[in-house]
Amino acid sequence: MRKATGITILVFLLVIPPLVYLFIKQFGKNQYTLPIYFPIDTLSSPPRYHQVPDFSFISQRGDTITQKQLTNCVYVADFFFTRCGNICPQMTSQLVRIQKAFKSDSTVKIISYTIDPDYDQVDVLKAYARRYQADSSRWYFVTGDKKRIDELAQKGYYISSVVDSAGNIDHSQRLVLVDKERHIRGFYDGTDPKDVDRLLIEIRVLLYNNKNKFTSAN
Repeated sequence: MRKATGITILVFLLVIPPLVYLFIKQFGKNQYTLPIYFPIDTLSSPPRYHQVPDFSFISQRGDTITQKQLTNCVYVADFFFTRCGNICPQMTSQLVRIQKAFKSDSTVKIISYTIDPDYDQVDVLKAYARRYQADSSRWYFVTGDKKRIDELAQKGYYISSVVDSAGNIDHSQRLVLVDKERHIRGFYDGTDPKDVDRLLIEIRVLLYNNKNKFTSAN
């Protein structure tokens, strides 16, 4: 009986450590990574993924904003318009949470693209940004050519806005998380505080990955 018990303990000691190692190797790193959306070629080395393209728009300060201002940054993008009376105020209020959560980290930024640029000129965006106490050095409200904004929404961030025959604007309420390589890493309901809680966590995941040089999403 004692011999059988001894053999059982020996097997346990020999088998369990390798299993623990394999578990950690398989899952320990992955818990700190996020998916990369829209693969182009996953067989290449390194794998290729869609990147948010270059753009050039004007901010609430009258400055030109391009990808240069977002270099080496993790950022959240959304599409809105100042005359929106329903989902846009909810989305912008949730973005305020992001600004507050990362107020001491200059590598976390926000960019809000107006889909009503004819009305949302610089002075209008400036007033809107002031209403939400947006830090203009890290939260850009931008306006520009409507066709280019719509194209960026659809082909750059894979979200859409629609203007119906009556001129009503129907647009996505999603917030988009983008990493420092301009890869899309997540979509979130900007009207749902719980989903924005998830966004806050996943921003921290990207920052942790950047600090520890984890680049693989697989």
